[in-house]
Amino acid sequence: MIEVEIRSIVKDAVALESLLRKKCVFAKEKHQVDEYFLHPCRDFYANPEMFEYLRIRSDPKVSFEYMKCHRKNGIKTHTEEFETDIKDPVILKEILLYLGFKSLAVVEKNRKYFDFKDFEFCLDSIKGLGFFLEVEAKKDLGGIDKTKQACIDVLKELCIEFIPTPEKGYPDMVIENARKRT
Repeated sequence: MIEVEIRSIVKDAVALESLLRKKCVFAKEKHQVDEYFLHPCRDFYANPEMFEYLRIRSDPKVSFEYMKCHRKNGIKTHTEEFETDIKDPVILKEILLYLGFKSLAVVEKNRKYFDFKDFEFCLDSIKGLGFFLEVEAKKDLGGIDKTKQACIDVLKELCIEFIPTPEKGYPDMVIENARKRT
């Protein structure tokens, strides 16, 4: 499945949540814990125009996911995602570690989902990082570039400031933040 989304830094989470609750449909709230793993023989960061993630997500359903994030000129354009439910995350983690995979990072977040037209908004509170807003198109709106622009345009429509995050995933930001504190 191809996913097109943008992510923005949130200055005032309380005000943003209030606005989203007024203008969008609140769908659900989840606490998610994502553990990311590095492949023992393949550098997921070797290609500057692509990066990959392998994770176990608990929210409370447990899934195993592989994501391939594509970039163009250093900017993330879209992500290919492959996901399956798993029954026993402890055993899966043991298998991965036994095969030489290494645990890279754990990202813990509270996520509130909102729906508006052809978009899903996720207001994320990331432990150790702060608040972010992800806007994901629920369908192709004319190709990757047009769909990404539509995500930006819907923020303007709702009068939400778009403050782009660094072109990094949450696990990379968690690792970087931990290094700064040591």
